[in-house]
Amino acid sequence: MNKKNKYAGKWFIIGIAAFVMAGICICFVVDREMQKLAAAKLYEQAAASEHVIGEDESESRSGKDPNQPDTGDKSSREKSTDQLTDRSKKQKDQEKSQQTDLSADLPVNIAEIQKEMPDVYGWIEIPGTKVNYPVVQREDDNLYYLDRTPEGSSNIEGSIFSEDYNRRDFTDPVTVLYGHNMKNGDMFGELHLYEDKSFFDANRDLYIYLKDRKLTYRIFAAVLFDNRHIMQSYDFSGEDSFLSFIREIMSIRNMRSNVDGDISILPTDKILTLSTCHGMGSDYRYLVLGVLQNN
Repeated sequence: MNKKNKYAGKWFIIGIAAFVMAGICICFVVDREMQKLAAAKLYEQAAASEHVIGEDESESRSGKDPNQPDTGDKSSREKSTDQLTDRSKKQKDQEKSQQTDLSADLPVNIAEIQKEMPDVYGWIEIPGTKVNYPVVQREDDNLYYLDRTPEGSSNIEGSIFSEDYNRRDFTDPVTVLYGHNMKNGDMFGELHLYEDKSFFDANRDLYIYLKDRKLTYRIFAAVLFDNRHIMQSYDFSGEDSFLSFIREIMSIRNMRSNVDGDISILPTDKILTLSTCHGMGSDYRYLVLGVLQNN
């Protein structure tokens, strides 16, 4: 009996231990599952929160109150975007049209001329004279067009040209254009018409045509001058030198010169000077000067 009771007590203890261990395992498994469920729920809540915050930030950046209902759908937003795109396209088309219209209003198309004569950058016209020619400038060779046409062919008449002391947009304080004094009046031959006072008074307009605009000058002086190289003799980057040149021109009084003493030239003005030879000899040049009226 004592032996049986001993074995029965032993198995009872083993059973209790097994039951306790099984309970512990079950609790552990249940706890892990509960943790997984809790983690999944937290993840869902965090994702939902992030989505809402993202929408709020987007609406805030666009200036929209996130608390207000969204009354616009996707199609309306796409329509608004299309309208902005169309408006931008129309504005660009209008600007392009304005540029085209401006070029169309010019009597010469410099861009087209440059396809055949790349050194042409402008065109000069003086109503009442034969002066109606392209204007050229040769890089690194100021004498190139002295005896060449704008096409580059040799010709004693040469071309109307500027030197590289001047920019090609006529924005320098003084721009000088050169042309031969041809006996038949070609090139700058007819500038000598300005020696006559009545002709000077009646023909004061001078035009320069560029790619995209027309420059209008008012002729204020036509004078017999010496043969100094104007761009090398005066420092037009300084106001004093500019005014000194203007005073010298305005003070000339002789039978071959005409000056409008009523016109005022300011230091900020842009002057176009046309230079050609004179029959009195190589020591002289005949200059016709105009002041820019429009920018």
